[in-house]
Amino acid sequence: MKIKLYLRILPGVIDFAIIALIYKLLNQSILTLWEVNGYFLFTCCYFVYYLLSYLIFNTTPGHYAFSQVNEVRNRPFSIVLREAIKTIVFPGIPVVMIYFMQIRFNPFLYGIFIISCIVLLLINVFLKKHIWDLLAINNWKRERKKASFPVLLAMVSLMLVVLNVSLIARLDPLDAKPFSYPANRSVSPYTDWLEANKPMGAVDYVFSLFEKYDHVIISERTHSEYTQYEFLMEVISDSRFNQVRNIHFEALNAYYQDEMQDYAHTHFSDEDMQNEKTAEAMTYGTILWPWFGSVNLFDFLKKVNTLNTDLPDSLKLNIYCADIAGKWDTITGANVLEAALTRDEYIGQKIVQYIQETNQEKSLIILNSRHAFIEKQLAPDEFLHAAEYIYHAFGGAVANVLLNAISFNVLPMSSPIQSGKWDKAFELLEMNKVGFDFKDSPFGKDGFDFNPFVPGRYEDIYTGFVYWEYPENHLFLGKYPYREKFNDLYFERAKKLEGKLNSEHYIRMITNDDFPENPRGASYFYQYYFIGYIINIVLLLSFLFSVTIAFFTNRKIRR
Repeated sequence: MKIKLYLRILPGVIDFAIIALIYKLLNQSILTLWEVNGYFLFTCCYFVYYLLSYLIFNTTPGHYAFSQVNEVRNRPFSIVLREAIKTIVFPGIPVVMIYFMQIRFNPFLYGIFIISCIVLLLINVFLKKHIWDLLAINNWKRERKKASFPVLLAMVSLMLVVLNVSLIARLDPLDAKPFSYPANRSVSPYTDWLEANKPMGAVDYVFSLFEKYDHVIISERTHSEYTQYEFLMEVISDSRFNQVRNIHFEALNAYYQDEMQDYAHTHFSDEDMQNEKTAEAMTYGTILWPWFGSVNLFDFLKKVNTLNTDLPDSLKLNIYCADIAGKWDTITGANVLEAALTRDEYIGQKIVQYIQETNQEKSLIILNSRHAFIEKQLAPDEFLHAAEYIYHAFGGAVANVLLNAISFNVLPMSSPIQSGKWDKAFELLEMNKVGFDFKDSPFGKDGFDFNPFVPGRYEDIYTGFVYWEYPENHLFLGKYPYREKFNDLYFERAKKLEGKLNSEHYIRMITNDDFPENPRGASYFYQYYFIGYIINIVLLLSFLFSVTIAFFTNRKIRR
């Protein structure tokens, strides 16, 4: 007699929950000594769990909980071979596919993965067996003898203990620094290199690049983070920047180029007037966002204007707006979406145009994260990032620098680069605000985990790296002066994009003032680390639910 579908699924839920939590405990323990590939470790846990279960008991804890026994008994060698083949097919192949999709997302591979999952489900429904039971030649039946209540209770107790240890191993997820990578041996190559090479200060590093390159691209963190602009303001305030002078911005609307240049070169009678005019200049932001309310940009523009007050005309700093040109009077959600499809090409070519038309010998270019990627092997018709158009136009005269930031390699959420190893290396050495070339460094040799859509190593994508402030010190600041004066304008713009580009989100931001008066720390990794708690809770609830069902179904067996 075939076992009902739910009685085939729930034993697997119990077994998977046990395997997952064994994996979590092992991973946390091993991580204190050395980094281990999580995919490999999980697959090993899966294989050993089933192998020992069948060799010793000829069943698994999940099947035992439901009083299910395997009618097929094999010799030990056959069991080892069977479980090895089964593990290769599942979870081996899916795990390998997930691993490579995380390195670089592949739609074809993703399609195969989804189809495989559907096939596994259909096999379960129509053949009334898991594919792994078919491969393992298992044949399960229910015994009249039920699993003992003390054993079920012991399983629940063990699961609670394991879960508790797993939770305690991490800090409060609402802390600004919810996790610190262990100081294990995998961090040593980074600390050894940093100690041996003693990187120069971050600002000095940027100017060392200007000695070798004409145009330096800084890869911004998330737009609103403040401390990165403290770094940029130190760069432009340095007297050496008088030899550069030109600043290109990704997030400023090219339609307002003349107005922005006038603002940058105007001397205001007092700071109050300067603040009001700077708030007005903030309205020249990109057409992709009805409201670009970053305090860091406000302070940066104000700094440029202040510096220009004391500089002769021949040395005044210039600001160039590189984002899609659009007059808000004529903008609609539809044409903004259409323009966004070629945004990187527009930004890259606009910056090239500015440089060529104004004969700029040097320039500082500020692009956000992926816009600053340079895949040097791509042909012009394959360019995906704004920086590639600039690099193609000026070749070896262009350098791009990654600011220590966050990775988006784990689903759509923020995660630490290289699982936090880089941050741990700088933390151990108490090293901060430094810069160096990626080439010939262990940092540069690491696989590019910043974005799953781009292959290669860090040294293949970026020229250099600046480490400026530890992630827990990153800040998002509150309102800037005179912002409320332009609220009606921002509301009007947001409504123009109604139904497009998340305009409702911007209306809520303007209404509720999501940026508080007081500084608050960056919350990059809340999702990344909090999801670990969610997984633990889901595993526990699934386990408890399955064991509860097992208890009641076993009572039916007795009757």
